Amino acid sequence: MLCGSGSRRVNQGRRMIRTSEEFIQLRTSLDPEEYERTGTERAPLAVWFDLVVRYPGMRTWVILNQTVPNAILVLLARDADWRIRAMVASRRTLSLELFEKLAGDSDPDVRLRIACNSATPYHVLLWLLDDDVDAVRFAAKARLEAHYASRAS
Repeated sequence: MLCGSGSRRVNQGRRMIRTSEEFIQLRTSLDPEEYERTGTERAPLAVWFDLVVRYPGMRTWVILNQTVPNAILVLLARDADWRIRAMVASRRTLSLELFEKLAGDSDPDVRLRIACNSATPYHVLLWLLDDDVDAVRFAAKARLEAHYASRAS
């Protein structure tokens, strides 16, 4: 199977991560309750930006946070590391701009993640049918077929 799926519930609590240092402390904690907060709690835009710029090793964890703002995802979609861009491409909550940008990424693994993303818009999947990499074309075709099969039911 080329595409996987998964989901987590966003914490709707009132807590908020206030600083980059707090995020790092929580993420590196051995207490599951603490490190899981980094995936669900909100933080001010300045904290997300600081984490991305000053702490490159935290970029993966920033992407995995379910509340990270689109502005930070736009920044990370331009990262030099294809693995960071691929993680962004796996998110279901991307803006149309990001789906389209990442569908044209230079790295085939990033384009494959877009083709596999169940939230990828129909027209973007159509673009990927013409990709020069077989796996990307096949994944886009499979997503389109799944779309049509669900409509026929």
